[in-house]
This record gives sequence, structure tokens and C-alpha cells, in this order.
Amino acid sequence: MEAEQAVRSLTLAEVKRLDCGTLPSSKFPSARTVPGARIPTLAELFDLVGGEGLPGGGRIRFNIELKGIPARPDLTPPVAKFVELVLGVVRAHGMDKRVQIQSFDHRYLAEVRRLSPGIPIALLIQNTLPDLPAMAAVLKAEVVAPDKDWITAQEVKALHRAGVRVVPWTVNEESDWERLVSIGVDGIITDDPAGLLAFLKKKGLRRSDSTDPCSTPR
Repeated sequence: MEAEQAVRSLTLAEVKRLDCGTLPSSKFPSARTVPGARIPTLAELFDLVGGEGLPGGGRIRFNIELKGIPARPDLTPPVAKFVELVLGVVRAHGMDKRVQIQSFDHRYLAEVRRLSPGIPIALLIQNTLPDLPAMAAVLKAEVVAPDKDWITAQEVKALHRAGVRVVPWTVNEESDWERLVSIGVDGIITDDPAGLLAFLKKKGLRRSDSTDPCSTPR
């Protein structure tokens, strides 16, 4: 077995040689393998699905997660540089109005807010916390994205009173979709967008011609 390497230690050409679609993952048993699939850059993703070359591409919005491990700063660029690089690609492709940036790491969100106050940010939450509206207010976050198992109807109401949308993660079971819709969440993060879209249409929460499963009406 080859020794593990940090992605940051590789050149882009080396990253492009990696096959990320052949090996199945026990964490995602329903995922299809796609042998030979390569890792796209953010710019390539925007070019592929963000324009009019793809039917409906001009309406697609992007939820970009910035990941980092505070205890392993060697794995990523410094916070300010990382955010600057991502926002540079967003601006170069004219995607300022079509992206949202989310992260568990508040440092990234604070930097996004400082550099691009018009881009919405979503505060990812690992578990329940005493005052979610106050946390959102500190960062001026438009969205709180909590763990699906922790969010309650009371917290949803409190966040809505504060003008904050609620979009739980990662929700793949219909029973969870049912519960979250019933407590009034604004959107759902899922690994099964086709299944979620079918569920929402069945519930009468999406038009039959809608292709956007990312949100439900309040």
C-alpha cells in the first residue's frame, strides 16, 4: 500500500492522475462507482455545470464547503490565503450571486464575510449548541446548517425569528425528510437529490417541473 500523501503536497498534474471513482466506499453503499473519474478543479466545475452549455445550467447554485483541520495547518493554505484563492475563482467566473460558502471552521466564514460581504455564508454545526441565533449573529451568517439529529422545532423557530435559514445535513432517509419538513427547515443537504426531489414532489412541496431539490418552502 502506498503511503498517504497530503493533497497539498501534490501538483495539479499529480492530482489529475488520481482515479477517484473506482473504489467503492463502505460509507456510501448506494454510490455508483465511475472508474476513471478524475477530480475537477472549482473552475472546471463552474465551466462544466455553471453555464448555458448544460440545460438549466444558468440556474444552478453552488454550496461550497471550505474544509480545514485547525490542529493540522500543514494540510491547507493559511485561512486568509485559502479564502482568497476560492473567492478569486468565484469572481473570475462571475459566480458571486450564485454561490454560498459553508464551513465548520468559523475562521473561514469570518474571512469570507470580511472580503465578500455579499456572498451568503452557512455555519455548519456538528452538534447542539445553547444559542444558535447568537452564533449566527456573530458571523452575520444567513444560514445555519446543523446535524439532522440535533435540530429541534424550537431551534428552527428561534433561528427564523432571527432571520436565519436552517438547512440540516446530511439527510438521506425519507423518515428524516418527513420530520425535518414538519419542523419547518428551509432546505436539506442530501446525498440523494433525486430521492429527495421525488419526495418533495409527492408532498406537493415542489413543482413537477422543478429541478432544484435544495430547498423547501417555509
